[in-house]
Amino acid sequence: NFKGQTIAPGPNFTILAGHNAGSYTGICQGTHNINLTVNSSSGQHAPSPAQMKVLANDFSFSFAPNSSNAHVGDSVSINFNLTETVPGQDTYTAIYTTSGNGKLNYNGTVVPPGQSFAFNPGNTSGIYTGTSDGQHNITVTVTSSANVSRSDNQGINFNSNSFTFTFSINSPSANIGASVP
Repeated sequence: NFKGQTIAPGPNFTILAGHNAGSYTGICQGTHNINLTVNSSSGQHAPSPAQMKVLANDFSFSFAPNSSNAHVGDSVSINFNLTETVPGQDTYTAIYTTSGNGKLNYNGTVVPPGQSFAFNPGNTSGIYTGTSDGQHNITVTVTSSANVSRSDNQGINFNSNSFTFTFSINSPSANIGASVP
C-alpha cells in the first residue's frame, strides 16, 4: 500500500524524491522476497531487495466449566475463549476428548467426542453432560485455517446418583380393609 493505494506486483508507479513510506501485507505465510527498483527520469536504476517472513496468524484458547462437580446426567455450562492476534483472518475447527462418558452441546449441536466441529472466535459457551461417574478430564483442541493448534484441559467430577432405599412392614398380617403402619 502506497499513499492509500494498493499496488499489485509488477506495475510501475510514481514516487517523488525524498522520504516515501508504504506498507506490505502478506496474505500467506512463508518467506516473501520483495524487490523494489527505482528508475529515475535520467535512466538510472536503484534496486532495493528485501525479505520478510510472514507468520501464521496466532491465537490463544482457553475454557472453563462453571462447576468442577456435578451429578451424573447433569449439564455443566462451559465458557470458551478464543482470542485472535489479527481478528477475522482465520476460521476454526475444534475436537474434544474426555476420559469419561459424556457429550458436548455447542451452538445447539450435540457433538460426540472425537468429532470435528466448527468453532467461533471470541467468547462462546457450550454444555457438557456427563453420563458416567468419576473424573471427566476434557481436552479441547482448536485448529485454525492457518494450521495453528491450541489446546486446553479441564476436569469435572461427576458423582453417582446412587442412593439406598429400605422398606419394612411393622406387622406381617392385617385384616381386609385395615391400615397397617
